[in-house]
Amino acid sequence: MSNAPTPPRDDEFDLQQVVATLLEGKWLIVGVTALALAVGLVMAQLPAPVYKSNAMIQVETEDGGVQSLLSDSPQGMMVNDRGPTATQIQILKSRNVLSKAVEDLDLDILAEPNHFPYVGGYLAREANPQNGLAEPWFGLDSYAWGGEEIEVKRLEVDDALKGRDLTLVAGEEGRYRLRQGPDRVLLEGRVGQPAQSESPRIDLFVSRLKARPGTTFTIRQRSWLAAVSGLQDRLQVQEKGQDTGILQLSMEGEDPERIGQILDSVARFYQQQNVERRSAEAEESLNFLQEQLPRLKEKLRTAENKLNTFRQENSAVDITAETQTILDRVVEVENRISELEMERAEVGQKLGEQHPTMQSMERKRRELEQNKEQLQSRIQGLPDTQQELLRLKRDVEVQQELYTSLLNKSQELRLSKAGTIGNVRIVDEAILPERPSGPNRPLIFLAAGVVGLIGGSALVFLRKALRTGIQDPDSLSQKLGLPIFAVVPHNRDQERAAKRLKRGKKFLPILAVKDPTDPTVEALRSLRTSLAFALLESDRKVVTITSPIPSSGKTFITINLASLVAETGQKVLVIDADLRKGHLHYYLDRERSPGLTDFLAGEATEDQIKTPLTDNLTVVSSGTLPPNPTELLISQGFIDFLARAQQEYDLVLVDTAPLIPVTDATLVGAQGGAMFMVVRGGVTNLAEVEAAERRASQHGVSISGLVYNDLRPQEGYGKYGAYGGYRYYNYKYE
Repeated sequence: MSNAPTPPRDDEFDLQQVVATLLEGKWLIVGVTALALAVGLVMAQLPAPVYKSNAMIQVETEDGGVQSLLSDSPQGMMVNDRGPTATQIQILKSRNVLSKAVEDLDLDILAEPNHFPYVGGYLAREANPQNGLAEPWFGLDSYAWGGEEIEVKRLEVDDALKGRDLTLVAGEEGRYRLRQGPDRVLLEGRVGQPAQSESPRIDLFVSRLKARPGTTFTIRQRSWLAAVSGLQDRLQVQEKGQDTGILQLSMEGEDPERIGQILDSVARFYQQQNVERRSAEAEESLNFLQEQLPRLKEKLRTAENKLNTFRQENSAVDITAETQTILDRVVEVENRISELEMERAEVGQKLGEQHPTMQSMERKRRELEQNKEQLQSRIQGLPDTQQELLRLKRDVEVQQELYTSLLNKSQELRLSKAGTIGNVRIVDEAILPERPSGPNRPLIFLAAGVVGLIGGSALVFLRKALRTGIQDPDSLSQKLGLPIFAVVPHNRDQERAAKRLKRGKKFLPILAVKDPTDPTVEALRSLRTSLAFALLESDRKVVTITSPIPSSGKTFITINLASLVAETGQKVLVIDADLRKGHLHYYLDRERSPGLTDFLAGEATEDQIKTPLTDNLTVVSSGTLPPNPTELLISQGFIDFLARAQQEYDLVLVDTAPLIPVTDATLVGAQGGAMFMVVRGGVTNLAEVEAAERRASQHGVSISGLVYNDLRPQEGYGKYGAYGGYRYYNYKYE
């Protein structure tokens, strides 16, 4: 029995087991990785190159223009800021700005050649046609294969056709046909000439068309909203640095010249709307002042008349120095209050009462009112005539200064409106990129390799997890209470020989003869020793070799064990009693007939069915596959045959059918001295072994021990997976 190390606990991480599992599935990992690399190579090559271009604009702090005329006021403080960068970005990406670029460059029109699916675009880019147009592959001249060009200057269609693909088919001598679907022709036209259709309404102008006759193009007019939204999605705007006012516009696309045109157009129209907005502000402020000037002029005339009347009635009264000082101060405060109120009226239309600027202006007004009240208290201490004179003179001077101030500002606004240049300037125009920005082919290839390694490793562990076969010989022995007489390791030479057998080569070498020093043979020598001890207490020399299910390697174990026993000088007879699918004759390099069934049917003699391999080893093949194998195995002829064999040979090894599909093994085992059950590692599961043991017990046959076959070095004595029921096998005749 094997002296295996103690298996690790279920909750322990066994690094050695992980490495062993990966080594076991190394070819699967290599295959998946190679496939992933191939897919990655295709994915890296097939997509069209993507170019990225950018432009740069500056939003300057306003230090002139309309609002600078009021720079000393809270309103001037408010407008001297260029505005939050996020606000400018949203304005730049607004429909108002981008729609102008869409109209300027006809971005609502899509026109492109039709390429062969998947690889056509790549072939067209790689083509280097001598005459300007690549020859079609496989005669598929409806596709574009390289060198084709089209330019549509105008396309207007009915609303029902907007957003739908139309097919333009190139014809001879610059002619073309526009169709919807394969059969419906919408109109015909010629390059360089307008083409119209009334029903459905189509207005098309193709300015350039370079293609073979029959080549198809897809053209489509998108709706205004779809075109603008598409441009909004593609356009990227971000501020360079913090609070710099420098905005970078960037865009990616397959046509580097086209994306440069789009960026320049967007920047130009953004600058234009900025100028128009500032000009509109100047116009609005000028209109406000024009409304105020007549009112102020009338107030000034009224104040002057009252002052003149008072002086005529009180000719001896003149203003004192103290009164003049108070008057100058009062006039100053009154002027500032009047200016502030007009500014609040203008700014309030734009910002609302709750805006911080409006609140700041209100606080300033209250401070001026407090100063005015203090001056009023001083005025109350003057003589009545001085108070009246001061009041009248104050009204005249306040109205005079205010009227003069607004008149000057009105003139300045007219000049500002005429010379409005805006606070946006284009710093860098878009330039043609020298090389593509994507796809990043090395990164794609590397990512594909990593995905392949991870995916391959995952498949290896998944395959291991799905295996229901027993992985641990010691655990199997403990659960069943049966000894394991030998643990036979996997042999690659035998595996290759079995594959050759499936391909039609009808011969299998005996490993114990071919390579006596192989570890597999050494393990079978331990089985030979265990077999000798197992038969010490039995007077029968017949040993039955079986398995729970097919393909467990019982025939391989039987013939090699027989060869090793024969080497010790004992006479050994091997009988293939698997009368349904016997394989022992493959080791004899002959047909299965004549064999056991032929002898039992009286069609061959006992000497005819025996094939001596060595002086001490004789083999009996299964013979012609019969329709009644069970009846033959319980026949008196078979019983007598085994009795004679025990007298003639020192050991009789009988290879029988598996226990689960049929009961043949129990019929033979009832006449033998021992029964060994071969369990194949990673194939046979625990439920199948238990079912086989129950079947043997039900027929009064006990299993002497187990032979664990095909232990792979990577498995070690690790844990075996869960099981649930045993499998069904179609054990049919050949």
